[in-house]
Amino acid sequence: MKDAYPDVHKKISEISTLVEKTEEAFIRVRGQRIPELKQKIRELRGSGQSIEINPFLRGLGDLFFIYRDTYGLPLSTIISVAKDTLPVDEHKKIESALPIYHEKMNDQQERSRASSKMTGDRFADIELNLAGTHKTKFTGYEHLDGKGKILKLFVNDSEVNQTSAGDHVKVILDHTPFYAEAGGQIGDTGYLTGKHGKIRVLDTKKQDDIYLHFGKVEEGELKVNETVEAKIDTERRLSIMRNHTATHLLQSALREILGTHVQQQGSLVAEDRLRFDFTHPKAVTKDELSKIESKINEHISRRDTVVKEEMSLEEAKKKGALAFFAEKYGKTVRVISIGSYSKEFCGGTHLNSTGEIQKFIISGEGAVAQGIRRLEARTGSGAEEFIKERAKKQSEQKESEEKRQQELKEKKEADKRRLESFRNNLKALIDKAESVNSTKIVAQTFTDSDANQLKDFSDLIKQQIQSFAICFGSTSNGSASVVVGVSSDLVQKGIKANELIKDIAPLINGTGGGRPELAQAGSKEPEKLVPAIKQAVNIIKGKLK
Repeated sequence: MKDAYPDVHKKISEISTLVEKTEEAFIRVRGQRIPELKQKIRELRGSGQSIEINPFLRGLGDLFFIYRDTYGLPLSTIISVAKDTLPVDEHKKIESALPIYHEKMNDQQERSRASSKMTGDRFADIELNLAGTHKTKFTGYEHLDGKGKILKLFVNDSEVNQTSAGDHVKVILDHTPFYAEAGGQIGDTGYLTGKHGKIRVLDTKKQDDIYLHFGKVEEGELKVNETVEAKIDTERRLSIMRNHTATHLLQSALREILGTHVQQQGSLVAEDRLRFDFTHPKAVTKDELSKIESKINEHISRRDTVVKEEMSLEEAKKKGALAFFAEKYGKTVRVISIGSYSKEFCGGTHLNSTGEIQKFIISGEGAVAQGIRRLEARTGSGAEEFIKERAKKQSEQKESEEKRQQELKEKKEADKRRLESFRNNLKALIDKAESVNSTKIVAQTFTDSDANQLKDFSDLIKQQIQSFAICFGSTSNGSASVVVGVSSDLVQKGIKANELIKDIAPLINGTGGGRPELAQAGSKEPEKLVPAIKQAVNIIKGKLK
């Protein structure tokens, strides 16, 4: 295809790598998910419900949707798996489950479109009859306020001639400084003020180049054909412009550092952050992220001029302006140029100088889909706040780790003291222990010792006695622990610690397990420990006798 598409031939290596990684990922998915899907179909069929009733079909349709939408298995593969799993005389049920699959898939696609910020006005979900309405003249590139005549008013999507306080409205003006959501940039907010009323504008969208101001009437009333003062939230717009101009710097830095295979796949430009999706076959490394940040902050420190020009589409293409994103372009386009490194088609609002961005910092990086990565970033005061928050978290984590290390040190020292104390009293403990058929039963309760320390105590006993049965218990931090140990001669006689613990654990309302020589149990009822150890001794005596 190189004659028709020269770029394809130039990117052989990049395309080959992406295809290979996609294939490898798909093979992994098939290897893991196909056996899983078979098992789930078997479980669904064997759940006690007749496959003639709707719950089975609903469950099967749900499975088809999950394994297509979440795991990416082709529908043809899913159907083939279902046919391999179900008896032949039940294959007709697969066809009956497909409408449920398609219903869920359509719902998911609608949700995706409704939440999408990538395609400007195409999925704005505005369904108003605007036939005959003049296109809005946007003045927001040059001005942050201005006058506009109300052409139409809508309350609850019904066209009206005037509004009252409290109404939720959509307003169409002939002129507006409010930017309507498009190309990833969110819509402006602000106020529309008339002689007898005021509207708080909460969002701005557009339908066929007709701008819709979404808002609420805060006071008074406004009427069709009335002229109003339109004023946007200037600080919010400035923050949005910082993030939009920074997005252009980001794309330039990505292409320089990661490679020219990087192409924009989606974006969000908001007042508090920017998000940029792009083609790249693997995770961006920490070193690459650092270089990207440094490059952008270098452009910011140089205070490069941001040039905004309108020109013909053909002229823009000749000048090499990037137009990766799926926007609709007319014969005349707007081109944003920054230094010698960034030139893009863009209808959004921008700063006059990169210096106005102040600071840029990457706040996150991750995968969106196979071969698509996502970067999130902050600028200006948002970047400073992010740095402070990150430093605070790091400080808190450091303090927490230091505290944890100190607590571990103190515990280790306390355990050492307790072990030494136990060692000093070891002879007395053994001397008072009961004997049954030449086997010593050593039992004791402690405080502030965990199961590991009880095992250390047991090891000291083992060094002193040949035939023994040990039952130690301790309370610590609202929990109870029991450790049972027996000598090898008892194991040979069939008296095993892991079997004894099954009788002892219920005494503290706990659970446990272990090996024939050593077992343990635990519970959250420390008040039961002392009587439980006494009863455990009786259980051991009974076994020895």
